[in-house]
Amino acid sequence: MPDLFVKNDSVSPTGSLKDRSFAIAVSKAKELGVSQAFTYSSGNAGISLAAYASRARMKAVVAVNAWASAQKILMMQALGAEVIKLDWDSFEQVDKALAVLRGELRLYEFVNFVNPFRHEGQKTYAYEICEQLGWQVPDYMIHPIGTGGGIFATWKGFNELKRVGVIKKTPRMIGVQPAACAPLVDAFLRGSREAVPTGDAKATIAQSIASDMPFDRGRRPLRAVYESDGAMVAVTDEQIVASILMLGQEGIYSEPAGAATIAGAQMLVRQGVIEPGATVVCVVTGSGLKQPDVLQGMLKEPVAFKADSVELVEHVKGLFGDKKAFSH
Repeated sequence: MPDLFVKNDSVSPTGSLKDRSFAIAVSKAKELGVSQAFTYSSGNAGISLAAYASRARMKAVVAVNAWASAQKILMMQALGAEVIKLDWDSFEQVDKALAVLRGELRLYEFVNFVNPFRHEGQKTYAYEICEQLGWQVPDYMIHPIGTGGGIFATWKGFNELKRVGVIKKTPRMIGVQPAACAPLVDAFLRGSREAVPTGDAKATIAQSIASDMPFDRGRRPLRAVYESDGAMVAVTDEQIVASILMLGQEGIYSEPAGAATIAGAQMLVRQGVIEPGATVVCVVTGSGLKQPDVLQGMLKEPVAFKADSVELVEHVKGLFGDKKAFSH
């Protein structure tokens, strides 16, 4: 696939795509006089809110999945947020808890699909991708989906560009979820416009997109896929790990959720859904530094030598195949 591109958002300030949406949402909240910020997060959104809320001098409270990686929780705390761990068996429990907090405390929320300004930031994917492709539109845009805010917002952005005449067509939107919990994929395969609880969010390494039920039953991300004549696909943890290593060969260290898009692209090419000559953009949504333990035990242990040993020189020579570093 000569025209397969990676949109790498692992290099954003806090290492994920969420910085796009929180830069805008927190700025708007500051303009409105908000002094206290609250969000639920699987991890990345909480880190981003913590950073931008600190910069805006807002108190931030983040409710995070109890099984989120220790690195993500430490980042939230280092950036100034108060963190609460939430344990749940079905996301519907989280939804109800947030509704109670919303009603009791009248919190200003930054949750996707609750705070509309989040999408105004995330839609910049569409703007940047078109600009970086010389104002050409990719045939396919592949995005990992948890709540579905990213794919919905990007579809919004592409449609805005088309409406004002900057582009003449829009891409087909592809959503990817982990096979262990893929409610939106399940809904799509049934031809449904809304999801039902499916799978186990704790049974996959792709923490950032692990949910048995997205907000609002996934109506808006499903709408983006249907309207664009797109597709949904589920990938296994094994396929995700292979994709992390494949991206590593391109110098990109991705968290599992981001690498899922590469696994999804491979599957859809094999299935004939994506033609090999198509222009495809896969979104890497976050840095592998967020979950460094994912590959623990899967790669070979480095060989150890004494620094002054002859064996060290012989081993390195063997690794390079006796080739000199410079040739004339």
